[in-house]
Amino acid sequence: MTTLSGTWRPESQQRTYRHVLQASSYPGHVALLDDVEDPAFVAVLATLCDHATSLHDRDSLLSRTHLSYLRASTAEAAAADFILCDAAHEPGEITPRLGALEHPEDGATLVLVGAQVGNGPLVLVLSGPGVDGEARIKLTGVHPAWIQRRNDWNENFPQGVDLILCDRTRVAALPRTTQIRLEV
Repeated sequence: MTTLSGTWRPESQQRTYRHVLQASSYPGHVALLDDVEDPAFVAVLATLCDHATSLHDRDSLLSRTHLSYLRASTAEAAAADFILCDAAHEPGEITPRLGALEHPEDGATLVLVGAQVGNGPLVLVLSGPGVDGEARIKLTGVHPAWIQRRNDWNENFPQGVDLILCDRTRVAALPRTTQIRLEV
């Protein structure tokens, strides 16, 4: 009999979902997922993906086992609901789904995996819904080009993409409603 790690159990996924919801509601808030055995990005995808979603794992961060447990179909980036990337690498030519004016909810969610969320030399200044004035989030292992590309993808709001930033145990979310600029 195969024993699943806690990441795949409903009670763990419910806790992870509450953390992601809190992080999405308050951009800049960093949630600690210290009760999951797998990396935070696996816990987030285990919570958000199912047989009705599609996933593009650009940098092959997921194991075959994780992919089979997720049950999401694999897709090219332009068609995927979720796109998983190593944030240390430049975005390159990746083109996510942005949704349409009539259906902005069809925009993709990018899950970017960095070295540290909540600490580091890259400082993002956030404003918009859920942020009291301005908030800052520090990152390590996230290429700054991701932020410029994200801003470009979201220039025709409500179309665009949402970002979820993960390290080993922490998660932050930057919905498309959040304005982001790099602090220099």
